[in-house]
Amino acid sequence: MENPQPLQPDFAVISQSLRQLGEQVVLIENTPAFGDAATILRDLRDGFRAVNERLDRIDNHQKAETVNNTARLQNSCVNRPDQPLAVLHSYSSNTPIPNFPETSAVIARFSRGVEINPILRGLELSVAGDLDERKQRLRLAIGLHERAV
Repeated sequence: MENPQPLQPDFAVISQSLRQLGEQVVLIENTPAFGDAATILRDLRDGFRAVNERLDRIDNHQKAETVNNTARLQNSCVNRPDQPLAVLHSYSSNTPIPNFPETSAVIARFSRGVEINPILRGLELSVAGDLDERKQRLRLAIGLHERAV
């Protein structure tokens, strides 16, 4: 018996098939799912960026809460108006609140909202009410007891 000749590739068919495949691959970008891929990727990137920013805010808030709880505990031991206060941190940045009162006597001397409002906002507290109400809100928020100072 004679061994039959194994099948050989038809290079013309291969060439034509590759040419047709190339033409079809180029057309894939015309389909909505692939044509909008750049938009989808940009939206995903923006979404991840927003999630990361939100996580950073949560992280700052938690770290500031830890610092502030310790500061409140220290401030709760203040028993004289001239005794130094522990500085609380801003919840948004976890940095010391600018112009934080050095003592409770400084809080008592506040005479304008521009002195106390930024501190209240740094603690994410309301700035509503008259000046005495805002002073009391700040005193409680930083851990001062009503009785002593």
